[in-house]
Amino acid sequence: MIQKHVARYRLLLTAAACSAAATIAATPAHAQTLRPLVSDIKDVRQTCHRLLDVPMMNGKVMLAQMETATPYRADLAAPGAGDTPARPQHCLVRGALNQRTGIDGTPYALQFELRLPVDWNGRFWYSGGGGMDGVLFAADGAEKVMTQEKPSALARGFAVITTDSGHQADMFAPGNEAYLFGVDPQARDEYGDQQIPLTHGAGMRLIARAYGAAPARSYFYGVSNGGRQAMKAAQRYPYLFDGIVNYASGFRLTQAALAGGIFRAQQAAKIAPKKPDGTPDIAQPLTPEKFQLITDQILNNCDALDGAKDGMVYSQQCRIDPMKWTCGTLQDKICLTPKEALYLRDVIAGPKLRSGKPIYAPLAIDPYLHYAITYPFFPFYPLLWGGTSHLLATPPTVGNDMMSYLLKADLDTEYAKAFATTDVYKRPGVEFTNADSPNLDAFMRHGGKLISFTGAADQVFSAVDAANYQEDLFDRYGREKTDAFTQLFIIPGLGHVMPYTHSVSYVDLIAAIVDWTENGKSPDGLMATALKDAAWPGRSRPICAYPQITVYKGSGSIEDGRNFICREQPKGESSAR
Repeated sequence: MIQKHVARYRLLLTAAACSAAATIAATPAHAQTLRPLVSDIKDVRQTCHRLLDVPMMNGKVMLAQMETATPYRADLAAPGAGDTPARPQHCLVRGALNQRTGIDGTPYALQFELRLPVDWNGRFWYSGGGGMDGVLFAADGAEKVMTQEKPSALARGFAVITTDSGHQADMFAPGNEAYLFGVDPQARDEYGDQQIPLTHGAGMRLIARAYGAAPARSYFYGVSNGGRQAMKAAQRYPYLFDGIVNYASGFRLTQAALAGGIFRAQQAAKIAPKKPDGTPDIAQPLTPEKFQLITDQILNNCDALDGAKDGMVYSQQCRIDPMKWTCGTLQDKICLTPKEALYLRDVIAGPKLRSGKPIYAPLAIDPYLHYAITYPFFPFYPLLWGGTSHLLATPPTVGNDMMSYLLKADLDTEYAKAFATTDVYKRPGVEFTNADSPNLDAFMRHGGKLISFTGAADQVFSAVDAANYQEDLFDRYGREKTDAFTQLFIIPGLGHVMPYTHSVSYVDLIAAIVDWTENGKSPDGLMATALKDAAWPGRSRPICAYPQITVYKGSGSIEDGRNFICREQPKGESSAR
């Protein structure tokens, strides 16, 4: 089953993980000009080779060489990874920290790549990883799938660093190869959070040696698992970064993995048709026609609530009852059986322990909700299986039979394992992975800014969970103080690191976080546009800081975001909690 879907799995996860990948990148001519923050720097063309002599903690610099400028090349794109962004002339550095042998006899090292542009703008850019990491991606600092004709951080003059987070494995390999690092306690810790200060420290030492000066500003940009790392940075290492972008974050990874893996697989198995071998086809629990019914009914119920019938739904406003879509109740040729309606209701509500305690937040209501429970989600099952069993559980549950684990595992038991410790595994899975503390006191005192950007149709991490975290911040700091340093944006129709055709997702988050951090300009109200292959190419909408929603003014083209405003939701309207 894994082999059958590995191609699509590779496409989706590469988009999530590859910090070098952008769907459409820009040539240097389009690069946003940023005022240099550091003057009187050394010429990196003269200092590059000397970086081989910089000492690394239990490791070394293995490569330091100048690279010529390269133009944007769409034809060099890796399958599913997006186009190859343009690169200016720069010094390419690769090195390793913490070279050692793990308790499993496997060699480990925290590898990093650093690119230092000749025309440095005085800023440092840390690009987070994705999935299970284990791959050293190119340090371009390119935004992910939602980019369109925007240059990478490297092209704008940032010094950019990436890391494999302390282990090497092909996360697309069949079986459990990508997850075996979970057997080693230090590898777990480095994947979880310890890579951040170590990689940051190595980058800062090399930058100082190369340019003769430290960066004036440091930024972190992370997507999916990289978004979880971004949240870890704000909570656990609050003085390392001035600005942080957290996109599609798995900040409550333990609970999300249990919900998206074991729970969703077992719910699908209850109604899924059987394959020839007798096992349930959990990739297709409902027919395509019934999934289209879900989209149609959500649009019928909620599309016009923002004042414009435009195919976009703001999940905070939308309420649905799948039990009203059953045959006999819904007078339509296509309808749900009572079992199918219960399945849909339960998957939206999310898993609970036998005590009744919710494990994870409900799914946001979006017309493209069905992507969370049908075939496009299936490639994420291996990731969530491997993460739950090998990495989050204490002790690790090592095995190769994904389907057997997903369909037979007991949620209460697996939940408890994520909080367990032993003499060997002294940190529970929830501690080294989750980043859900609302205590951002130190980051706020530091003057840090945090942008959280997520999709209402995210198949892996619930936008409601992101809203709940923002509510926790409101409770701690009050709305005004929270909005002054951290804002959440929930984008209708946007999936997990992949813009569905019915979303507006082109937002220059690199420019946004720099402008907020250095110039005090809030991102609230920035205009987002739809990609060129969207159902409505070029459509624009202002993105509104949660809990605001985007509302039509009542006149003018619905394709033009200037005819929409951000407004507060009436009390009690929010779907959070």
